[in-house]
Amino acid sequence: MLWLKKQPLLSGVVIFMILSGAIPGWAAKADHNTAIDVVAAEEPPMYKGYPMHFDKMGYLDQIQSQSVTIEDASHGFAYDAGFYMPKIAHVSYSSFKPGDYVGILLNDEGKIKSLWLIKRR
Repeated sequence: MLWLKKQPLLSGVVIFMILSGAIPGWAAKADHNTAIDVVAAEEPPMYKGYPMHFDKMGYLDQIQSQSVTIEDASHGFAYDAGFYMPKIAHVSYSSFKPGDYVGILLNDEGKIKSLWLIKRR
């Protein structure tokens, strides 16, 4: 650190990097040699009110009252599942059609807690 005191510009750059989070997560280590998670700014959601990320995204193959098939993978709905479209919240599952590009959020049991329309085919 004594060397940095003799280099004011370099010490300013190092302090800026530390404060701005420019040091990668793998470089910051906690006790027991485990990496610290670094919080990074994310892009805004694709539509106002939409989540920042989805557990799965894909094309809708089939939708029924109790389940949905997205790209050949079947998922059941949670009892309180919500269905959302870009300009309308809380729509019926029947508003979705095969070929729609959708995103889903899953609950702890692996059931769909919400289904979001991303793009109509």
